[in-house]
Amino acid sequence: MKSMTTGRIARIAAAVAVAGIFFLGARNAATQSPPDIHVLASNGVKAVIEALQPQAEGEVGHLLTIRFNSSSALKESIDAGEPFDVAIVTTEMMDQLIKERRVVAGTNAAIARSGIGVGIRAGAPKPDIRTADALKGALLKAKAISYASDGASRPHIVTMLDRLGIAEAVKSKTLLEQGSVRSAGRVAAGDADFVITLISEILPIPGIELLGPLPAEFQSYVTLAAGVGTKAKNADAAKALVAYLSGPTTTPTLKAKGMEKPAKPGVAAIPRLSDGKPDLNGVWERPYVPDMTRTIRNQEGPAELPYTPAGAERFKNYDASKFDYTGHCLPQGMTRSMNSPFPIEFIQTPKRVAILFEAWNVFHVIPTDGRGFPKNIEPTWIGTSVGHWEGDTLVVETQGFNGKTNLDSVGHQHSGQLRLTQRFTRTDEQHIAYEVVIDDPVIYTKSWKNTRTFTLRPDWELMEYSCMENNKDLLEGHIK
Repeated sequence: MKSMTTGRIARIAAAVAVAGIFFLGARNAATQSPPDIHVLASNGVKAVIEALQPQAEGEVGHLLTIRFNSSSALKESIDAGEPFDVAIVTTEMMDQLIKERRVVAGTNAAIARSGIGVGIRAGAPKPDIRTADALKGALLKAKAISYASDGASRPHIVTMLDRLGIAEAVKSKTLLEQGSVRSAGRVAAGDADFVITLISEILPIPGIELLGPLPAEFQSYVTLAAGVGTKAKNADAAKALVAYLSGPTTTPTLKAKGMEKPAKPGVAAIPRLSDGKPDLNGVWERPYVPDMTRTIRNQEGPAELPYTPAGAERFKNYDASKFDYTGHCLPQGMTRSMNSPFPIEFIQTPKRVAILFEAWNVFHVIPTDGRGFPKNIEPTWIGTSVGHWEGDTLVVETQGFNGKTNLDSVGHQHSGQLRLTQRFTRTDEQHIAYEVVIDDPVIYTKSWKNTRTFTLRPDWELMEYSCMENNKDLLEGHIK
């Protein structure tokens, strides 16, 4: 009896299963499958998108048809008429697509960013690239290096080679390829020792492994944004896909694939100039930073500094009550000018940015036209700067200091070998996220940084500033 009951249950279950399959088939036959969402995506997010694809398809209820290439190559395809529902490209390229009305304004969102790294053939020797000198030596010793001719990281790589002073030395052994996959292929084949590209592009390539990120003073980030095409066949599903990719649930996958969430949730709310760059123009209030190591409201410092023996000795022996050069109205220098509580004003054009400092009534002009540092830099109080854009961030690199200033009011030191990297990111209508990286091998064993926030003051104007020589507050150390 027991066996008969078990058999009946089995037969009933089988019949139900067959019926279920029949009715499911009938329903599918009667209902047309939703159309695929066509995605054009940068190679920089290839590993991330492939990992997220099953979950993304479940979230939006559509299958994804994805084609990967460099952002510039995808832009050429879009210009040639290739249809798409969602584009995932660099923020610069996204701004251009919006301007040309190929992507719907307001549907775009930054989804991920990646730093630049160096890849080697799997199993190859691993030279040190952790410092500028080590990286320079490794690149000079390499039989060849490769990077993408159309990659978003190329401008940063060119600037780095120029700053290292080896642009001409490596020119003849540089293998330029279309896209990061082909560039890495030259390394996998043994034609080149190194591929330099986004870390997120290095990690998933078979036969290639990550040697490491670029040193901090050369590190740059490329931000990728997603947006809905103006001719998208299913705009609602496309918007849902952008929302999913820019949402918080993708963070673990981003980290696993060498990427991270951008500092801000989107790219649409930032005021921009006609060239698509964030508008930094205006007068900005800044926190007073007399001590760059401290973490207090609106600023974050490292607490302890990584001094060299010489650097520690210089700071130990410094006494502002004996002499503070600013008490004699000598120029503050770049970092002390940025630390001042007095406001600054940005004047921005497509080829240069000028910073006007109310304190000391001085100015500093930063070319952003792609030029590198001059071969022979005359040392000055405030240094010589060149700038470039990394997505929505203005990156200003400064060197050529005369070594006669301090980093801050309490007397943290620097030498003539100081190199600064300042990043200005307009995060919304009212604020700039500011970061300065200090790199000085004479005073510090490694680079360190300070971050803070600037606030726009549209009702302010810069005022006249008068420096009174022999100011007792400064000379007697009361500023501490």
